[in-house]
Amino acid sequence: MSFYRSIFSALIQLVFFSLCQLAYTSLPAQGRMPVKVQYQNGLNLEFPDSDLNTKTKLSFAGRIHYDLTLTDQSTEINNLVGEAGNSQQFRRIFLMHSGELFYGKLNYKIQFDFTGGEIGFRDIYIEPKLFKAGSFEGFIRVGQFKDPFRFENMLSGNNLSLLERSYIANFAPLRNTGLMYHMNSADQKFSFQFAFLENSTDAGKDISPDDGHNLTSRVTYLPLHEDDLTLHLGAAISIRDRGKEGKYTLKAKPPVSTLPNYLSFAINDVEDVRLVNFEAVLIRRQLMIMSEVLIGSVNAAANHSADAYYGQVSYLINKHSYHTYKNSLLGIKDHISEKGAWEIALRFAAANFKDESPVAPAVSDLTFGTIYYFNEQLRVMLNLSHIHLRSAGNAKALSIRLQTTF
Repeated sequence: MSFYRSIFSALIQLVFFSLCQLAYTSLPAQGRMPVKVQYQNGLNLEFPDSDLNTKTKLSFAGRIHYDLTLTDQSTEINNLVGEAGNSQQFRRIFLMHSGELFYGKLNYKIQFDFTGGEIGFRDIYIEPKLFKAGSFEGFIRVGQFKDPFRFENMLSGNNLSLLERSYIANFAPLRNTGLMYHMNSADQKFSFQFAFLENSTDAGKDISPDDGHNLTSRVTYLPLHEDDLTLHLGAAISIRDRGKEGKYTLKAKPPVSTLPNYLSFAINDVEDVRLVNFEAVLIRRQLMIMSEVLIGSVNAAANHSADAYYGQVSYLINKHSYHTYKNSLLGIKDHISEKGAWEIALRFAAANFKDESPVAPAVSDLTFGTIYYFNEQLRVMLNLSHIHLRSAGNAKALSIRLQTTF
């Protein structure tokens, strides 16, 4: 019942805010400042000061991703990792509120995940602006947020061309709790992030006292950034101290959320884990090519290593629709015309645990996807994946997602 009470409370707050806003905008013009209200991938409000400069920005948004999946695994894979049948699930149910206060000098974000009937954090942070010097702005972010590591992970789940991220997403948590300094240039050509993060749960609590920390640094640069051509390059390193627990699990999950980890190798007495990632993205009008390579090493009583990589090509068929690059930190955003659009994508991805995994040394997949965008808020996605687990056979999966943002 607490789940339903939480949803009810959120809806009551949203209705209350909407009524207050309606009352405000119904006042005579001379008794109030004009408020800009815009609906684009969420409800966006801008409040000016007496000189009509934007002082406050507020945004309210959400998402629902619903999946249907058909799977077929070889007998060998069933015996190794367990059987996987057909399934349906709500992959994501998010509610989000964010804001920019005091002329952009203080930002914040609150996002909750209601997937599975439970409430979890998915980005809750406060972010004051430290400085603005020339074309550069610097911020400090405190709370729970995405680890600034791996371009694919920096993309919103709303903007992926395929249903799931590749194997590089499995080498470290997507989000963590701590603080991050980040800086970017106004011309969008350069960004830098440095994060000090704990080993914490989704609720922002330490897994155990003094259980290590993570240091992650990432830099990106755009050697080309024109109206119809963008080349993005980036590199990142993450040093992850395992603390007193000294445990780390190398794992690789196929590009189907309901399938188990095909590779999983638990390591004890770990001092630290070192991950290095290289990323490259080329956008030419409706064409996008992206690739990443991740190399990992585990410093333990016996050292271990692993790597993962992918290459992906996607194309928006409707000539009035295109991929555009928002900035070097946030990634790709889709702009869809009123007539809708089709997108196709193809990705090859692999993870290699050398001979460390007791199950199999490597896994790879070839995934084809197609998307029909009814508009910017509603799309249908279809993915067909052929997965190969070395020395254990193949698996196939057909997934369909109905996705809406609001």
